[in-house]
Amino acid sequence: MEGNTVNFAAVTGHFHVGSNMPGYLPETDVFCAENLELAGQYLADEIERSQEMMAENCEGEGETPDSQDMGSACCAWCAEYWSMQTVISGIRAVEHDVLHEFIRDGGYTYHHTPPTGAPVVFWITNVAGAHGNIETCDIYRDQENPA
Repeated sequence: MEGNTVNFAAVTGHFHVGSNMPGYLPETDVFCAENLELAGQYLADEIERSQEMMAENCEGEGETPDSQDMGSACCAWCAEYWSMQTVISGIRAVEHDVLHEFIRDGGYTYHHTPPTGAPVVFWITNVAGAHGNIETCDIYRDQENPA
């Protein structure tokens, strides 16, 4: 990895993306991506869906997080909304900050703790080695050929 260039060749195999409450299995289907860039895009979309719930719970009168400046002190829901926006922007940035972290650390997790309710962990993991062939992945086959 040099500068802001992501060395996708440094990571082999395929990738699973999902989210779950710590200590529990994922409540939604795990997504199987053939490359790290696609995995990052899917992760950003998943976090964005959760971010929409933060906006729906905004306690500001006639306010939504989108109508405020980033970092406004409207309420805890808006603060979490903007925290999530920073993560989403990092994933979608040209520099692929999250993808750099993935290559450096061998995985990526984002811990989201809403103002009320259980925390959620969003993650990307690399499936490599003997299980790295995407064509033999049950998750991939199921998503390519839904019942």
